[in-house]
Amino acid sequence: MDAPIKLVVPADPNYVHVVRTVATGFAAHLALSFDTVGDLRLAVGECCNRLLAAAIHPTTLALVMDASHEDLIVRVSLGTSAVSWPPTDPLASLSSKVISSLADTTEEELDGGIPTIVSTWHLLAAARHG
Repeated sequence: MDAPIKLVVPADPNYVHVVRTVATGFAAHLALSFDTVGDLRLAVGECCNRLLAAAIHPTTLALVMDASHEDLIVRVSLGTSAVSWPPTDPLASLSSKVISSLADTTEEELDGGIPTIVSTWHLLAAARHG
């Protein structure tokens, strides 16, 4: 499909709306249903907030979105060291429950030492809903 997009903003809650807006625009460009675009927007915002809440001296917040013919993979990461990442019980927080209920799959991981949340939406199913 399209080339992956990457957005890097300062790790500040005031920039979360920018990350959500870019994610929404990319999802709309893929002609996903209105409901799926809304779900993705909410999930990306929750990912940002979850990462920012776990951070010690965060520097950047990054969004990478990559769509194939079958899946949309969304990676939200934070340039920082986290207290403990991934959390031992990722479903203990409300934000994790929200994220995992909206995406088809969600994983919290350390990617090269960087706290990251990876969510996947199956595009064929997402296009049929809504």
